[in-house]
Amino acid sequence: MAEIKDFHFRAADGNRTRDLRTTNATLYRLSHSSLQCITLHHRTVLYHSINCFVNEIIREFEPGNLSFAVTLEILIHNCYNEEHIYTRFVNEVSMAELKGAYIRVKRHKSGIITYGGDQGFFSDMSENPEEVRKRRMGCGIVAFGDLLLYMAGRNSRYRFKGSDCYVNRILTEEEYKDYFNDRYAFLGGLPARTGNGLSGFRLQGRFNRMARTEGFKLRAKWGFSGRRIYDRMEEMLEKDIPVILCIPLMIFNKDKKDGITFYKKEQNGYNKACTVSAHYVVVTGLFKEHDDIYMSISSWGVKYYVNWKEYDQFIHTHFLGTILGNLLYIK
Repeated sequence: MAEIKDFHFRAADGNRTRDLRTTNATLYRLSHSSLQCITLHHRTVLYHSINCFVNEIIREFEPGNLSFAVTLEILIHNCYNEEHIYTRFVNEVSMAELKGAYIRVKRHKSGIITYGGDQGFFSDMSENPEEVRKRRMGCGIVAFGDLLLYMAGRNSRYRFKGSDCYVNRILTEEEYKDYFNDRYAFLGGLPARTGNGLSGFRLQGRFNRMARTEGFKLRAKWGFSGRRIYDRMEEMLEKDIPVILCIPLMIFNKDKKDGITFYKKEQNGYNKACTVSAHYVVVTGLFKEHDDIYMSISSWGVKYYVNWKEYDQFIHTHFLGTILGNLLYIK
């Protein structure tokens, strides 16, 4: 058994948990960004170990508002959810990331709490062809819906018709599917003939229509320049706005097998999970580790990482890569 040489709790701002003050802001930092530090074989590894903090929170905080209840609910569900105990190494530096808890859905069969929505909630074996399209091509709708839901939960100025019953809580699969279907209708559905899903320009147009209708003082545009993607991502994340990013579609047959690598973060580093193209994701953070920059993303309800250099090279070396592979810039 490995020897544990040091053990303590620290919040994201470096304070030990016993020094934390009973404010909502501290509660969210504690529940979503607090770290358990363990020096193991002369190498310090940081774990998001949420379940260890439940008793500490109960001692520190008086349940008296929605923020407490929502956060504690997330904590309790995640106590038994190994998929959401993410590893972070000490040499990983956050450059920009969302400030709040991301979208959570409880999977019906496993009870696992997702990291964002998942078009996989719809059946691939359904007799209804529209249901099949939602599963196979619904990533853009998930990304669009999660963006709106996160913003509505973080700031009441961005609430929209029908959003109140979905924000700031863990949803069931059925609730999320109902929400997805609302966004599906708003976006005009998915094309039955082309099989290519939604374009970035459709997302731009529908976001701006909604912003005008709901009185949001924001506007969106789909990017063209690959050189501006990183700066725009950083800008949006610093403003607490999730970033819809597209992994480009491969146009030519010779490129069909090409794609972007999604990584899972393990104790021994970043391990390849899958290779993807023609897919929307939501970027939730930017992190630097050694000389590499990684984007943390939500895809299929799972937290993955994408190497920024690999993405940048990919879009610049494939036909129409910087147009098909770009982001929805919101300001």
